[in-house]
Amino acid sequence: MKHIFLLAVLAVGASAQSLLNSPSSYFGGTDNIVYRTWAESRASIYASSIFLPSNADPEAGAAIHWNIDGDTLSLAVAARATGWLGFGISENGGMQGADMVLFAANKPDELVDSYVLEERLPLTDCQSSWNLVSSQTNDGFLIFEATRLLDTGDAQDRAIIDDSNQAVPATRIIAAWGDSPQVSYHGNNRVRGAVRWFGDKDEQAAFEQRMLANAEGSFVVRASNYPVKSNDTEYASFCVSKDDILAQDVPDVDNLMIIGYEPIVDEDSKAFVHHFTITGSRDSNNALIGDCEDGFENAFELVYVWAPGEGPFALPDNLGAPYGGVGGFGSFQMETHYNNPELVQGILDSSGVRFYYTTQPREFEMGVLQLGDPDVDLFGQQVGNGISSHSFGCPGACSSFAVQQPVTVLREYLHMHRSGTRAVNQQIRNGQVVRSGSIDFFNFDQQGNQAVVQAPFEVEPGDSFNTVCYYQSDGNKVFGLSSQEEMCIAFLYYFPRKLLFDEFPWACGLDMGLDSCEPEYTPRQLSAVADLERGFGTASTECTSGGFSVASSKASAVAVGTLFLGFLM
Repeated sequence: MKHIFLLAVLAVGASAQSLLNSPSSYFGGTDNIVYRTWAESRASIYASSIFLPSNADPEAGAAIHWNIDGDTLSLAVAARATGWLGFGISENGGMQGADMVLFAANKPDELVDSYVLEERLPLTDCQSSWNLVSSQTNDGFLIFEATRLLDTGDAQDRAIIDDSNQAVPATRIIAAWGDSPQVSYHGNNRVRGAVRWFGDKDEQAAFEQRMLANAEGSFVVRASNYPVKSNDTEYASFCVSKDDILAQDVPDVDNLMIIGYEPIVDEDSKAFVHHFTITGSRDSNNALIGDCEDGFENAFELVYVWAPGEGPFALPDNLGAPYGGVGGFGSFQMETHYNNPELVQGILDSSGVRFYYTTQPREFEMGVLQLGDPDVDLFGQQVGNGISSHSFGCPGACSSFAVQQPVTVLREYLHMHRSGTRAVNQQIRNGQVVRSGSIDFFNFDQQGNQAVVQAPFEVEPGDSFNTVCYYQSDGNKVFGLSSQEEMCIAFLYYFPRKLLFDEFPWACGLDMGLDSCEPEYTPRQLSAVADLERGFGTASTECTSGGFSVASSKASAVAVGTLFLGFLM
């Protein structure tokens, strides 16, 4: 029965088709004889595939096939085109910071290894990491097959890590194509998606499979046709009581474990949903809260955060967030930040999240650690003119106070607003940086609450953190709640969950009332882009690749600089 129920509520949120469908159905399954002929002879050598349909034409798009063999990635990319085809591994789902490979029909024996920095212009990587296996340029299709090492050791390449653990975020990919002989603006001929290199499904399909196997049901915490105000910035709160949850056919038992999170974002209103947070409520005795009266003042423990670009998240089999029972959540409050700078009227929103649950006990409970400035204590303070950084050094005394044994961090999210350009969260042990989670090319429009693609890691008692946000501002930006203002927060999903004094969630932020967890705040004015200390794309060189010219400097980049600009539109 649970599978019948879940099939009714699981909806494919990502616009992608995975191996749940045959490659013969890709490109709409019509007028695709060239691709189908190739697939019949070649697709079986690739363990995984995904089709990313174009928003403008579902029968157009890009088919991506891949296989991992030891330390090597084998990749095939196909699209309806006659001129050129590009594929990229993207840090944020857009062009900035993307590791790209380009193919042109008039140079069928070549691939160009490229990368993109802030200017969104493809630059040639002179240390080419791609090896062309074969290509086809027949009857309206371009198809190329290639290989490269998972980790090339090249600063202009994105390393591919083992993401078979569902806690590791999926990798964002992009593709574009065109019919002109030279790489040029693609218009609507572009797609993006997310894949697990070490799996056979896209991000959404992998999540659905996990929920079908493990979840017994679900409930939603969301707005309901809420009329978004015609204000630049609005924060709206929505409460879901225990009775509201029981009304969704959730069993009234002592303890449920939340094991999956699936964002529900309305297509018609998603442009106005800046982010939302969901907090769980307990009273001082850790008993269940039955309703949302009195302003819901007990909703203080962060349970879930969503911002553009975030997909579904399935917890490992030994982990869950508690609902019900001693220490578990009884009710939820969702606070949604609406961004409406054009003061548009008549927008209705029903966005939120679907929580999937099980009644089977799980070994550990999950918590969310916040670092940096979670309460925006810097409210009203200037961000800086030009390039600046703001660092928050959380002392080792905080983790020593909060945990007595190591805890494991599943995921690390870094959050800024539109002026944010890079973010890093360093973990320090005995004076040495032992791990650094960073987003080198932060782009709020793509992923405002961006997950670092990395394996889970341990935090030991005594470990300190240094959370640093970098901004590029015109001098008029301040810290605040509006999306036109700035924030600097790191969210760490970890286990086992810790409550300070058996009541307060573990956090380390400015002026949060606990001396042991008061970070040292340091603002700095920087002088050059090099001061951002990015890792990707740092070994800059200039070169061209035969007759297939790809930009290696700003001057020569103009011809192809618009390649993937539409990803930001």
